[in-house]
Amino acid sequence: MPEENAIQKDEHPIDKQISISAEHKRPIDDFAEVAFWSAVLAWGIFALFLLIMFVCDFINISHEPMDSIIFVFLFIEFLLILVSVFSGVIGFFRILVGKERRSGIVRAVIGILSILVFLIFVIAPSFRKAPNRARFNRMRELGKSISAYRIDHNDTYPTADKWCDILAAYDPNIKTLLKSKCLYSINPKCEPASPNDVVLLFEIEKASWNRCGGPELLSFSKYRRRGMNVLFNDGHVKFVIPENFNNLKWKAEDVNSVK
Repeated sequence: MPEENAIQKDEHPIDKQISISAEHKRPIDDFAEVAFWSAVLAWGIFALFLLIMFVCDFINISHEPMDSIIFVFLFIEFLLILVSVFSGVIGFFRILVGKERRSGIVRAVIGILSILVFLIFVIAPSFRKAPNRARFNRMRELGKSISAYRIDHNDTYPTADKWCDILAAYDPNIKTLLKSKCLYSINPKCEPASPNDVVLLFEIEKASWNRCGGPELLSFSKYRRRGMNVLFNDGHVKFVIPENFNNLKWKAEDVNSVK
């Protein structure tokens, strides 16, 4: 009997240690887990979105599928943000004040903070750039229509003082795009034979149908403060900041003078 009691006494501390360690292995709160992985998924989808946009720009794909991609991306990210924030908050309070002993507070906090960082440094700048992206795409569509017109009309551009009327009649999509509110001016000194970096089309402040002109229009434009999209003679579109307005070429002589 004493030997049996001694064995029991030796086993008792071990059993107690096992029970204590089992208590420390608390299950991770489900809401904290959802918040963490929602945040991870949001960042992963954003990385995939950047890759898709890079490929689209690299192969010069039309802006229409890109706009669809942007819409789907924002919708999915919005859902993930809601799930991550609400799950993180719920999980955080469940862990702190809940009756069940659960772990995962670090995951809940990481999920919430990562989403806040995502909103501040990714989503907010994207919304600020969205209007300019739309203007950029419209300018590119105009450039494609002008290029098609040039091919179909013996290497000539639309007449400068009637270019909106001519393009709207030539391409129904352009008429829809302009919607009788043309915020662009064509450079009458740009010809098909002009150098590639001569300005062909640029943004103006007030809607004006068939507007044509050159650098004299820039002084009256709100884009003087922020920059503007410019279509060049070779068909590419570029956002030009005000500091570089004076470097724009408006006729062949400007290019030759620099050379």
